[in-house]
Amino acid sequence: MQGGRVTLNPRMGLLATSTYAEVHVNTSIDAGFDNTKPSWTLDLDYSGDQFVVWRTPVSGGAVALLLVRGSDGRTVCTLADGSVVRGQLAVNSVIGGVSTVAVPVNFSLSTSGVWTTYATLPAMTTRGGYVQLIAETNLSVSGQGGGGGGMVAQRWLRDGANVLIRTQIVNTALSTFLPLSGIHVIDTACPAGSHTYVYQVLVQAPAALLGGSTAEGTLQAIEVG
Repeated sequence: MQGGRVTLNPRMGLLATSTYAEVHVNTSIDAGFDNTKPSWTLDLDYSGDQFVVWRTPVSGGAVALLLVRGSDGRTVCTLADGSVVRGQLAVNSVIGGVSTVAVPVNFSLSTSGVWTTYATLPAMTTRGGYVQLIAETNLSVSGQGGGGGGMVAQRWLRDGANVLIRTQIVNTALSTFLPLSGIHVIDTACPAGSHTYVYQVLVQAPAALLGGSTAEGTLQAIEVG
């Protein structure tokens, strides 16, 4: 034994230093090293408070396949595809940021051709990915007895840009109102960062919109993944 190193034939060694100890197999410092085979090293780093499994392929370039941190007890590694089942996930772990706002009460809109904000959600921070947008409004719409009906449009905006617009023609008798379904959509292009979603409505004469006198409904943005 010299300099804290023990060599075991063939192709294995033990090493102890003032900061770490390791077990290495088929490395370039081992007797009988075979350069046509990969090298493996178990690194017990008591100075850095971690345990690492290294593999060096024949082409070179060591890669840490497994890292266990003593500081927080966490393990870092790459798992095989499909190896994590639902029971291993924390409840709601696939849900990221969530932004929710109640619907306004006594909302009304009869001015033609003007996009009007129905609700603005609090800003939310996302990792970038999919955001599910849910609009359960308390709105009703009337065609006001116009012969050809009136038009009503709804849209979701992210930071002022359109996510989706939906337009409908409504033909009802005067003072007859029907429930207006909201837009449920997934924003598939939301980048990482802080974002504000806004829900707007628009009517073309003779259509009109009315909101209920109670806040029965909700608007939500939910980051998925």
